[in-house]
Amino acid sequence: MIVGEELLDGSSPEAVLLRVIRRAWSEISSTALRRLAAAGLTPQQLFVLDYLCHQKAQPSELARWHHVGMSSMSSLIDGLVARGLVERHQDPGDRRAVLLTPTTAGREMMREGVSVLLEGAHHLLSPLSSEQREQLVQALLQFEQSAAFGKNRRNDNDREGTPAAESRF
Repeated sequence: MIVGEELLDGSSPEAVLLRVIRRAWSEISSTALRRLAAAGLTPQQLFVLDYLCHQKAQPSELARWHHVGMSSMSSLIDGLVARGLVERHQDPGDRRAVLLTPTTAGREMMREGVSVLLEGAHHLLSPLSSEQREQLVQALLQFEQSAAFGKNRRNDNDREGTPAAESRF
C-alpha cells in the first residue's frame, strides 16, 4: 500500500473528495495523454500552453509555476516554439526579458487537448443517469462557488497579490 493511502480509504468528505478526484483524474488523463502523445504533445507542454492561453508569461514565471529549473523550462519552450505553438516576444516592461504567447496553432492544440479531456470526462460520467449527472453538476458548481480556489495563492511574479493564471485542469 502507498504511504498515506489508508487515509483515503475512509468515508469522511475529505477522503472521498481526494479519492474520487485522484481516480477520476487518473482515468481521464491517462487516456487523454496517450492521445496527446500521439499528436506529439507532452503533458508538460499542454500545461504550459494552458497557462499561456490565459496570460502571457516569462519563462522564469513558467519555471516557478511548473516547479522545474530554467534549463528544463527552456527546453520545453524551445520544443513549443519549434513546433510553431508558442512565440517569443520582447517584454515591453523589461527589454531584457522575453514574453511567451501561444500562436493560433498553439491555441488550436490547446482546444484539441481540452476536447480530449472532455471526451474522457464524458466517458467517465456515462454510467450515471441524466438526473444523477445534473445533481453532480449542481453539487460541483455549489462547491466551486463556496471554495476559495486560488484566492490565497499569489503569483510569485506579482507583488500586488493578483492570482496566477487559472488553469482549466
